[in-house]
Amino acid sequence: IDRIKILRDEMRKLEPTDPKVQELQKALRDISADLSSASAGRASRMKSSGVVVVSFRFHDDQIACLQRWGGFWARWRYKESGSLCGLLPGLELPRFPIGDPPKPVFAVKVVKAADPGDIVWEHLGVPRKLRWQRLALTWSAMAGVLLVSFLVAWGLVLGKDGTGEQQSSSVGGEKTAWRALALIPSFLILLNNVAISLFAKWLGGKEFHDTNTDKEFSLALKMSLGMIANTAGG
Repeated sequence: IDRIKILRDEMRKLEPTDPKVQELQKALRDISADLSSASAGRASRMKSSGVVVVSFRFHDDQIACLQRWGGFWARWRYKESGSLCGLLPGLELPRFPIGDPPKPVFAVKVVKAADPGDIVWEHLGVPRKLRWQRLALTWSAMAGVLLVSFLVAWGLVLGKDGTGEQQSSSVGGEKTAWRALALIPSFLILLNNVAISLFAKWLGGKEFHDTNTDKEFSLALKMSLGMIANTAGG
């Protein structure tokens, strides 16, 4: 899906007579063919991400599934709850079968899914290692920006204090000029806040989140830390 968006954006930037347009159109047709091959009744050439979102008809079935697969022993020993009201582990939980003939290999992890409208579907299959690598990069970049923002805000406040002292010791037109200069640091601090917000939003778009709620929380946290850095520097 992301690849389709990128190809379409590239096509919009090109002239209709550009030879590269045909290459992009062919790439779009190949992707569409792969997506069509996943339809019912046709052999699929696509690989599964290993993530499945299940909707239960009855709420009781959902609760029973989460209790079986999300309990203490399921998380730590991959076993069902056993005797003594679940204090002891029971039998091992079923594993997902693969191969030909199918053999139970992979452990199944079950968690309560978010609302379907809140899920970022194209990010569900992103490997955990890639997620953590991207988070480390974005937060490292944000930390550097926050440090620079703090130093900039601190320097602007020092400059504003200096213009205030000059203003108090000046008279007439010179005093008016210093008063105008005193407004510049405040305006630059405002621009610094706007720049941090835009940069935080750009970084948030580079991260992989399963839900839009997680994405908005990460963005809000970055912006809040940016405001705190500016306030501390000021």
